[in-house]
Amino acid sequence: MSQICIPIPPLGETQAIDVDVTIDGQRQRVRYRVETLEWPGDPSLRIEALRRFIQGHSDEWLLVQIGAPTDQHVPVMFRLKQPADAEVDEASA
Repeated sequence: MSQICIPIPPLGETQAIDVDVTIDGQRQRVRYRVETLEWPGDPSLRIEALRRFIQGHSDEWLLVQIGAPTDQHVPVMFRLKQPADAEVDEASA
């Protein structure tokens, strides 16, 4: 999948972002979700906590990006899997 960078406002702990994209006149909707993982107090446990968090996520969502961590949290972005030819319904868009 090609990538573009779109600035968005700050997100809460679990928020979804819908993006409508038009490619050669065909509209498609892409849905992203950003979740915030709270780090364990022990830094040596952080990688395993992140691994369990990602593996425990629904198979409907694909890991896209692990954001820059702070001392307490790390943002994790997922994209909803969908057929490549899924078009946006003009009535609901």
